[in-house]
Amino acid sequence: MSRWLNLIWLLLPLSATLAGTPCDGVSRDLGLTPEQIITLKANIGLQVDSDHVDIEDVYQEQGWSIIFIDSHNADKSYLVFSDDVLTSRYITRWSGAATIFERAKLTAQFKKEAPGIPEHSAHCIAWHIAEQGKLPGVYSSMKFHSSDTGDVLGDEIMIGFTDDGNYWAVFQHAEGGLMQPVIVPVKRDRSNGISPFVYLATWRHGVNFTAW
Repeated sequence: MSRWLNLIWLLLPLSATLAGTPCDGVSRDLGLTPEQIITLKANIGLQVDSDHVDIEDVYQEQGWSIIFIDSHNADKSYLVFSDDVLTSRYITRWSGAATIFERAKLTAQFKKEAPGIPEHSAHCIAWHIAEQGKLPGVYSSMKFHSSDTGDVLGDEIMIGFTDDGNYWAVFQHAEGGLMQPVIVPVKRDRSNGISPFVYLATWRHGVNFTAW
């Protein structure tokens, strides 16, 4: 099968038979009563200097809790607890955005800043953060192989979207000379936690794309 056909297949929606996400097995319920939730918000409020804290999502595994909050005085953020969420302080706080190519980096960051966090939970929260990230952008590994000949090696993807919410990818490959770009529709599949772009990035034996 040609590389171009391989590319098109890689960009098609992933099969629905690949069920599950990295968050499977992580509880999404802290098991708190309404009164305890009030106590939890007060405890968090003291730590983030806010008297209005909203709990937007929770993850719990092996005694560890990750709570996604809106403090209304800063960006929404994830708080990581290793002890009783009603009385203890969070270990680390993370806010911001990430791309799908930063999942491994995020996982390593959570493991470093929250020593002992279950591996499963670290992968789960990194996946969840990255899946909320924006896809559009340019991802490229192209570089000049020789300044004398002008040979170019690598791959480049430009991802964009239209007003109707559809994603498109322009892909170009170079092995000395630049091949004709191809434009293909892309569907982001959230059902299994694996993005088609990750497959594309590793299509040519583990190419690491740099985003900007």
